[in-house]
Amino acid sequence: MRSGEDSTIDIRYRGEPGHVISGTVKLAGTNGASVALTQAGNSIPFANTFQPESSRGFTFTELGDGDYDLIAQELASNPNATTTPSFSVSEPKRVSVKGADVTGVELLTRPLSSISGKIALEPSKAPECQGKRPPLFAEMVVRLQKPETEKDKEDMLTLRFLTSSASPDANGAFQLRNLVSGKYQFEPRFYARYWYLQSITTTTGTPKPQKFDAAANWTTVKSGEQLSNLTITLAQGAASIRGRVVVQEGAPAPAMSLYLVPAEPDKTNDVLRYFVSDVAEDMTFTFNNLPPGRYLTYLDTQTTTLKKFRQPEAAPERLKVRRSAETKKNEIELKPCQNLTDYQLKP
Repeated sequence: MRSGEDSTIDIRYRGEPGHVISGTVKLAGTNGASVALTQAGNSIPFANTFQPESSRGFTFTELGDGDYDLIAQELASNPNATTTPSFSVSEPKRVSVKGADVTGVELLTRPLSSISGKIALEPSKAPECQGKRPPLFAEMVVRLQKPETEKDKEDMLTLRFLTSSASPDANGAFQLRNLVSGKYQFEPRFYARYWYLQSITTTTGTPKPQKFDAAANWTTVKSGEQLSNLTITLAQGAASIRGRVVVQEGAPAPAMSLYLVPAEPDKTNDVLRYFVSDVAEDMTFTFNNLPPGRYLTYLDTQTTTLKKFRQPEAAPERLKVRRSAETKKNEIELKPCQNLTDYQLKP
């Protein structure tokens, strides 16, 4: 309601008595647990209660017949000024009320997952890059991505507890807490013109750990798993391009995307060497934070985002664009820390 408005509310009482859902949360710690109650299929709780450590359980009263979901949340670590608190949660439990109370419900909390890692900085020895502003950890953030198919199936647990980002500390270390099981990719955000994202890796296997390309693949996190071997490497030497697509005077300007794909054979599987930029109405385009090297350009009327273009499911699309670019043979080479301006590209 807005200030000064009046409203009329009709309240109707149902003829049958309400029912009870009661049970117990098996606590792992000493902080007690909150219990949320939702209508089945709805992610927004309409009732909450709290079970203290010394309590025998929890109770919801005055409930009508129907299906309900219960979920318990327990604080696993005490929050402070610098650390995000960790939670333990239960799987959602479906309860059906049909003309009688439902008692004896048990909810068991388990710690949520986490991914911790570090951001490594790799300076360049190229003379052109000396004295350039380095990225600052205080200006960085690591964001999470999930597959589009999983976003469509997000349940109450995902919506309540998914952590979307984390910031590194003064040493570059970060931790993504309170994650539900699923597949993730990582999107580091940083502000430094002459630096680029070189790699995102984890290590797998023992006794001889092997590097896993977390930029080209989803990282699967199991329930309660605590991963701690993620490394995001930023390298100095990034180049940039500012240019224009040259079209005939008076010709219509269709919506287009400009792709950059790696020209070096040993870089074709490196998804971090694939870029896409929208071509503006005045036919200009911009690329920033590009790794130095050789690229092929390709114009296409089909548009996409860089985020989608780099996902594992987009491998056939990247291959198609690269093969189309190879037929055009329009190659460009970028030197470390080069700013290429007024670049003219013919379709």
